[in-house]
Amino acid sequence: MSNLPTVQYKELAHCDKATPERISRILDSLRAGNTLKTASAVAGIARQTLNEWADLSPDLAEDIATAQAQFTSAMVSHIVTAAPEDWKAASWLLAKNPHSREDYGERNTGSGGINIVLGIARDEPERITIEGTAHTVE
Repeated sequence: MSNLPTVQYKELAHCDKATPERISRILDSLRAGNTLKTASAVAGIARQTLNEWADLSPDLAEDIATAQAQFTSAMVSHIVTAAPEDWKAASWLLAKNPHSREDYGERNTGSGGINIVLGIARDEPERITIEGTAHTVE
C-alpha cells in the first residue's frame, strides 16, 4: 500500500468513513487499473459514496483523476516499450493515437450491417413497451 494521502480533504471531515486509510485504498486500487466501482468496493464503500465525496472535495476528485491517469500512462508505456518487437502493439498505437487513427484505425464502412433503433418505455410497473425499426446499411 502506498503512503497515506498527504492532502487533508477538509470537506470530508464530517464523513466518518472518509479515513486516510480508506482513501489510500481507493487511490491505490485506481492506480492498479480498477474501476471506480471496484475501488469503492475494495475500500468497503458504495460507488455512490465515492461520487458524493468527489463532489464535496475537489482535491479528492483531482486525486482520483490523477490515479486513473497514472494507470493509463503506465499501460501506454508498456505498449510503447513492446511496439518495436510486437507488431500488434505498434498497430494498436497507430489505431488509437489521435494523430494517426484516421489513417490506421478501424473504420466503420457501414456495409453489411443493420442499424436498429429501439424506444423502450415503462407504461406500468409490470409492463414495458418496446418499439423499433431496423434498417439495412449498404
